Amino acid sequence: MLCIQVLAKAPSTPKIKTRLQPVLGLTATRQLYAQLLWHTLELASHCAPVQLWCAPHTDFAFFKHCQQHFGLTLHAQCAGDLGDRMHFALTQALKTHHLPVLIGSDSFTLSAHDIHQAFAHLSAGTPAVFAPSVDGGYALVGVNQAMPEIFLHQQWSHPQVMAEARLNLQAKGIQWAELNKQADLDTPQDWLEYLRFTAFT
Repeated sequence: MLCIQVLAKAPSTPKIKTRLQPVLGLTATRQLYAQLLWHTLELASHCAPVQLWCAPHTDFAFFKHCQQHFGLTLHAQCAGDLGDRMHFALTQALKTHHLPVLIGSDSFTLSAHDIHQAFAHLSAGTPAVFAPSVDGGYALVGVNQAMPEIFLHQQWSHPQVMAEARLNLQAKGIQWAELNKQADLDTPQDWLEYLRFTAFT
């Protein structure tokens, strides 16, 4: 069975898009994050069953509203860094015989076509698939087997995340596929790109 996993923080928590807060203010940043997350869930719900992986826990009203509106399931993220949390979510899906594709909540260029392509690669037997992001990370990752070597004991939030994933996969002899590069929204410059993008969509 296919599933899309979305990693998200509760919009009401203080550590939301901290690099945008000096420009937009806390309230507007929280509203923007909620808007991005809602758009992501709407996109994902048209592609496959959705699991919303929540931090710090599932009991926020916004998460409950998402569950009711989209018919998704809520799951608590584990402790640890981003790699720990991605690895945990993906391996939990694999244990229940799901084929998971995991995305964040802020890649505003990601499309249904990209998600369907990811599932097509995994269904055809490609062990891993990525949608690289313009900042050097990745906006989407899917696997059809557990791959701790690309998630655990890694450094995150730097421009070589995707490059290091490639090196780790090469070292293990694991094949992977890459989709179109995506934009995400973390910095004031990203905010300007987002405004330009939404003006023409």
